[in-house]
Amino acid sequence: MKRKLAFIAAAALLMTAGCGKINDPAAETEENTTVTEAETTTAEETSETAVETTAEPTAAAPETTSEAPAENKAAAGINVLSELRTGMTEDEVFSIIGENYDYKSDVRYNSMEYDYSFASDEVFGTGLSGYMFAEFDSESKQLICCGYHIGAVGNVDESEHPYGEDKLAEGYAKVIEKLTADYGDGQRPIEYSGEGIKDEISWSDGSDQLWAIYGTDLWGKESGVNEMIVSRSIER
Repeated sequence: MKRKLAFIAAAALLMTAGCGKINDPAAETEENTTVTEAETTTAEETSETAVETTAEPTAAAPETTSEAPAENKAAAGINVLSELRTGMTEDEVFSIIGENYDYKSDVRYNSMEYDYSFASDEVFGTGLSGYMFAEFDSESKQLICCGYHIGAVGNVDESEHPYGEDKLAEGYAKVIEKLTADYGDGQRPIEYSGEGIKDEISWSDGSDQLWAIYGTDLWGKESGVNEMIVSRSIER
């Protein structure tokens, strides 16, 4: 390669010299046939320097690495009950909880729900698996409900419930302890709002309704839905 570049460089030098000697054919012939050893050496050195200069930026080019994905803030333990309010826009909500949801679904009340799964609840300290959700009105794009399904593995459309009543009761006690500390004593209904509920309490903070329940075989006999639900929602 070095010889090839030297030949090309030497040829270029010869062509440049010939252009200046066009009126003297004899002198041009003499110059073309008397390339000295010093000229050849200079051409080789020039070519070698050119090769090294060309190769150097490629060798020194920094490696490119892909940016790490954004952290799933739900899994990090953000408390949406205190951070979010109904009426917030999608942009406002996602700026707090991030957009790296695991699942989205067009659900009830003409709304869209986004689910964020976690392996261990850190908000209430139950240590149980579940998913956080944020639900928006499909037309206004405003938040109408948010919260947690604790004791579930999956999402709003398909989930499993690996915990029994004892584990759920233990976790629910921690949930109620924190909610009572944050919002005071809640109200228990005269009748539970659905089948399979073991306990149910609600609060109002002046704008939204907060709700906590736990149960086994929720919403229907032998449903297998054993979980806690904790939410903030518009008054319904």
